[in-house]
Amino acid sequence: MGDRSNVFIQQGKNSAGTYGVGIYAHWAGDRLHEEALEALMSPEARGRVGDSSYLTRIIVHKVLESLADSSDPTGFGLWVDSPCDNDNYPTLVIDARTGSAWLADIAAFRLPAPVGALLDLSTV
Repeated sequence: MGDRSNVFIQQGKNSAGTYGVGIYAHWAGDRLHEEALEALMSPEARGRVGDSSYLTRIIVHKVLESLADSSDPTGFGLWVDSPCDNDNYPTLVIDARTGSAWLADIAAFRLPAPVGALLDLSTV
C-alpha cells in the first residue's frame, strides 16, 4: 500500500561507484520527481550546480518542505545506501556535479547518465 518513489542525488564517484543522498516518499508517487526537478531548476539550486553538498541541501530542503506532513510517520525519509521500495516509478537521479537528471530503474540508479538525459543544466 502507498504510492512510493525515490530520488537519488549523486554527489560524487569513488572506487565503489557513485555516492549521494536519496529521498524516499511513501505517498508522493511521481509528484516526488516533479518537486525534485522544480527544486533543481530554482535559482538557488542552479547557482550551486557543481557544489554537490550545497546543491543537495537545497534540493532536499525544498522537496521535504513541499512534502511536509508531520502527522504522518511514514511520509518520507532519507537514505544513502540503497533506495527504499518503489511502487511503479523509476528512480529520478540528479547529478549534483553537472545538474543532469534522468530516470533509472532500481538496479541502475548508480550508473552514469545516459545520453539524452531528461534534463541537463549544462546545456540550458
